[in-house]
Amino acid sequence: FYLVLDMRTGRMQYTTAGHPFPFHLRKSVGTVSMLPAGGGGKGPALGLFDNASYGAASGTLEPGDLLLFYTDGLSEAEGPGRELFEDREMTASLQQLLPLEPGALLTDLVAAARKFKGSTDFEDDVCLLAVELTKLLPTR
Repeated sequence: FYLVLDMRTGRMQYTTAGHPFPFHLRKSVGTVSMLPAGGGGKGPALGLFDNASYGAASGTLEPGDLLLFYTDGLSEAEGPGRELFEDREMTASLQQLLPLEPGALLTDLVAAARKFKGSTDFEDDVCLLAVELTKLLPTR
């Protein structure tokens, strides 16, 4: 995932090379959504194709917003009925965890995935990163 963020305006441009699009958590209004793919969609993993292209999408972060980056080891965790964690549980879990500070949110999200799976083991790597915009820089 590649992101460029203007710290004065909150404007961001981004693209992805195979990884899931991050979640955008807006604590001020209580919403959880996946960053939209825009016209670019999800590009192929880096290095697989000589002439791969990666379209860009854009959006805006407000102070207090959080971006949650994660690998598919978390989202593709399977529950007892072979349903994936990403299908409904991940968004529902994030909605419940929204008031927490980033570190606690990450810890509790992994715990929610383990509970959903009924196991502490994951079939694939699990990596999470939370980025919170605390304030915008002053304009010149």
